[in-house]
Amino acid sequence: MEKQQISAYLIEDSSRPTTFKIRYMVDNQKLFRVSRLHDHSPSQELGSQLIERLEELVPLVDGVLVSDYVYGMETNRLLTRLLELAKEHSVKLFGDLQCSSQIGSILRFKEFDLITPNEREARFALVDQISGIRYLASTIYNLSKCKTLILKLGKRGILTCMNKKHSSSSSYITLDR
Repeated sequence: MEKQQISAYLIEDSSRPTTFKIRYMVDNQKLFRVSRLHDHSPSQELGSQLIERLEELVPLVDGVLVSDYVYGMETNRLLTRLLELAKEHSVKLFGDLQCSSQIGSILRFKEFDLITPNEREARFALVDQISGIRYLASTIYNLSKCKTLILKLGKRGILTCMNKKHSSSSSYITLDR
């Protein structure tokens, strides 16, 4: 990261060793995965350290990307303070969920500028396995109160929702490959 002139800040949590994952494959097909991880919430002290670091850095940046792997680090306290700081300093917030085997909710990213769930994550968040794609997208968009939603649809492309006041484009854009 130094070669790219990117500053990095590390806050270590001794109660949370590096996540270990191993995938068992047969003929290039994953049969199952074994994970060893600690997904508890950070201590109050560590949470305060994270918030202090955000308070120092958010005024210096144009945007913050929260990539939530659903391992317990993105607490409500942290997300609430991040939203306050972003509004105070006109910083954009981008949220992405990475829940392959854990169950998380993209709806935790309230009022973010951009959220990017895939179809599976949207269905988990709404506990809805049967509704159509446009309904899923508009419901996530409205409940999250985000400015822009990009619903990733794998090989089928993406569906984007945005308010016309944030863009000159229409409310729904579907891009297919």
